[in-house]
Formats: sequence, C-alpha cells, structure tokens
Amino acid sequence: MPALAQVFPGFQARLARTSEHARAAQSLLNEMAENDLQACRAGEQLLRAPLLQLRPERRNNLLRYWLAQHDKRMPSTSWLRELWQQLASEDENVQVCVSHPECQLRLYRGKVYLTPRYDQQLREVESQHFRWQGEASLRFDAFHGVLEFVPCTSGGVASATLSAQELEIHYRRGGERFRFAANRPSRPLKQQYQSQDIPAWIRQYSPLVSSAKQLLFVPGLGLDAQFQTLEEQQPQVMLRWLPDL
Repeated sequence: MPALAQVFPGFQARLARTSEHARAAQSLLNEMAENDLQACRAGEQLLRAPLLQLRPERRNNLLRYWLAQHDKRMPSTSWLRELWQQLASEDENVQVCVSHPECQLRLYRGKVYLTPRYDQQLREVESQHFRWQGEASLRFDAFHGVLEFVPCTSGGVASATLSAQELEIHYRRGGERFRFAANRPSRPLKQQYQSQDIPAWIRQYSPLVSSAKQLLFVPGLGLDAQFQTLEEQQPQVMLRWLPDL
C-alpha cells in the first residue's frame, strides 16, 4: 500500500469512492431484482413467460439474486447462456434440466424450479423404521430432508395414534395407493400425483411414510384418509416434508 501511494498519490481516497459507488450500484441492482422477482414469482418458482420478457441483463441479474437467496454460488456467463437457450425453446413439453454445481434448475409446465442435484444414488438407501415421541421435527440424513410434525385442529392424525405406532420412511416401491378423503376413492399413487400436478422428479425423490405397510403420508398430497382423525377435540398433527436444497 505505501508503494502504491508513492506511484499513485491519493489512490486510497479514489479506491474508497469506487468501492462506495460499487455498493450503491449493487444496492440498485438488488432492488431491481427484487421487483422483477415479485413480477415473475409463483410461490417458490419462477414463471418462464414473464422471465423471458425481461432484457438479458435483467434476467441474469434476477437469476443471480434468486440463487443468492438460496445461498448458491454465482453462475458463470456460459452457464446462464445455456440456461436461457434451453428455457427459450418453443416446445411447451420440453424437459429442461440445467445442472449447477450446487443445485439444478428445471422447467415444468411453464415454471422454473430450483431443486437439489438429484442423483439415482439418492434412492439407493434402505427404509428406516422410527417412532415419533412428540418431536417438532425429525431429520433423516439418508433421505436428505426433515419431517415436521405440525399441531393442527382438524384433518390431522391423532397424536396418540401416531406415537403408538412404529413408522417407516422409504421411497416408492410401486403399487402404492392413496385416498384424499373418506368419501373419495383410493387410487394408484401415480394418478394422485398427476391429479395434483406434481413434477416427476418430486414424485421420484420424495420419501413416503408408512405404518404397518399402510401408506400414511405423501409429500405434496398429505395424509391418507384412513389415518385422519374425525375427533376435533383430540390432539393431532399434520406431517410436512422439507427437502434439503
């Protein structure tokens, strides 16, 4: 620093001003990205149509901002170029999956999803048996997520019933059936997934919870009707699966 000061007198002040200008510019970029995010957002996903209507510079700014919110490293320019080329496809049924070092971006029915880096090896794990003893949540590292138990007043499973049973968490094995309500028919799990517009990769990598080989809980669908209690005065909980991202 002293040597630089001899060659460039007063450079410290100019460097400080440049740094301040960069901070101000980044603040404006973040504000623009937040506005664009609200215009393109649909829940936790981004809508492709309004996203592609933005100028390339704003699209890149928005995507970097979105990834930063999820603590993901900044993508390269070539990676962004590849992403936009795939998203711009005119085929509405095209399956887009662009891998980032820490995640994947997927397109499904006009929405861009930020997902973990799914790998077939994730499914090569054995089921785990466990008992719920009133915990607010249980983590399952082998399945890369957390199972939450949320108190509720209706539509849940009785806490006493749940704690009295040995539970099992596992991936799909084939042949599972699910029923939304007592007055609705039991149908193959694949059909129920399709009826709720759940993407294929979520179906494949979301673990199920069973009791005595009876399907109890399916992420994205909820509790099977046979386990839902009708006694509202009875303490009960809803289950919720939170995958790592």
